[in-house]
Amino acid sequence: MSTHPLVTSDLMVPRNFIQAVRESGYLNLSTALAELIDNSLQAGASEVVISASTDRASGLPQIVVEDNGTGMSRRELEDCLRFGGSARFNERSSFGRFGMGLPAASLSQARRVEVVAWQNGGPAFQVALDVDAIAAGEPTTLDARRVGPSETESGCRVTWRSCDRIDYRRIGWLERALRRDLGRMYRRFLSSGLSLTINGTAIDADDPLLLTKRIEGVTASIVFDERAYELTTASGGTAQVRVRFTILPVHRWHRLDNVTKRRLGIVGGGGVSVLRAGREIAHGWYLMGAKRKENYDDWWRLLPTHYIRLCTLRSLIPPSTVVTP
Repeated sequence: MSTHPLVTSDLMVPRNFIQAVRESGYLNLSTALAELIDNSLQAGASEVVISASTDRASGLPQIVVEDNGTGMSRRELEDCLRFGGSARFNERSSFGRFGMGLPAASLSQARRVEVVAWQNGGPAFQVALDVDAIAAGEPTTLDARRVGPSETESGCRVTWRSCDRIDYRRIGWLERALRRDLGRMYRRFLSSGLSLTINGTAIDADDPLLLTKRIEGVTASIVFDERAYELTTASGGTAQVRVRFTILPVHRWHRLDNVTKRRLGIVGGGGVSVLRAGREIAHGWYLMGAKRKENYDDWWRLLPTHYIRLCTLRSLIPPSTVVTP
């Protein structure tokens, strides 16, 4: 079995590089954790189990993500924590593209990441990256080591230890934040049968357009015809973007108290949700330039989806298009 050094000395300085990777710019814990869930879905998983706890020794959160996907071969496992080490490098048909997500997302939140995988009922193998060991100049390889028999036919387990970048120190708060964000990000997969749980509790699909959530007997409704745009990609291909607007029933919901409206996602959730391959990759206040957000902006929602690659959406909506309650 060959040895894979983490980096070569003539390309980069390992201790500086690994510290720089920790500043890779994930918006929050949910967007980083989504990289792991994306990998599970690409591996054909129908069940993803998230466990969040507090490490007694450090007092820091620890997160484990385990799935029932196809797992990885020993060689694939030894490549999975190498930056750019993806069997799907430059693939545009799904989530990832460059093989940076797993190591970058993991180290953006944790000081140590461990990946265990097994296939066909065979033994489980593990690889790991440790920020402190690399920063100290200790030799680091990604040779997989056997850690025991597998408990299921195939699967993968990723453990984040010493999560010093997570804002939530109370596990209850962390659970609620993940349940809200992941329910919105993976709503289409959850509605199609994906089992996604955190600490034993199922995460429910959460539609920010409020088309599927009935409140006071009514839902939001589509306004305007769906708009479709075909754009030319950098490689000369085309990318299709579809855009839908919804408007919330102001006359039925405005009487609700503010606490209820916020809990149900009526206020605080307005704006744009961008999907790629069925998964939300961006959510917030986009496309409106320097316009100041007003209270009435909570009452409309926008959903662009694209099927090949992320496209610039700033010019997609005609300036004359105005949505008001």
